[in-house]
Amino acid sequence: MKCKQLFRLVYLSKRFPYIRLRQKRKASLILVQENENSCRTKGERILYEKLRESGYYPTPHYKMFGRTVNMALVPFRLALIERTSGVDEKKLVRSFKKKGWSVLFYEEDTMLSDTHNYLREIRQQARPTKNVSV
Repeated sequence: MKCKQLFRLVYLSKRFPYIRLRQKRKASLILVQENENSCRTKGERILYEKLRESGYYPTPHYKMFGRTVNMALVPFRLALIERTSGVDEKKLVRSFKKKGWSVLFYEEDTMLSDTHNYLREIRQQARPTKNVSV
């Protein structure tokens, strides 16, 4: 039994050092507050309200990795970012994925007209974890 646990912690790499240890992720906790007033746009406010109605605790304008995310579901490691023209989405997704986060992009116009489908997509991405009850 202990041998299986050891192999879960050790993995091989192509770069030096070739044998590495996996780091255990710590549970991320965040203070739950009513942050509806910090939403800057109408789309953010509606998204915040809908997520709160669904039982999630979103954090608007969450700063991480040198970037401010429009909305974050911290326990689920899910970042919700508004789509803009000057942003390289693939590069952003790759950098967030390295840190263990998922990214969903949204356009305010389509999100306002079709909020139900966007919330369904968020529910699919927000995988339940051991320390979070939904």
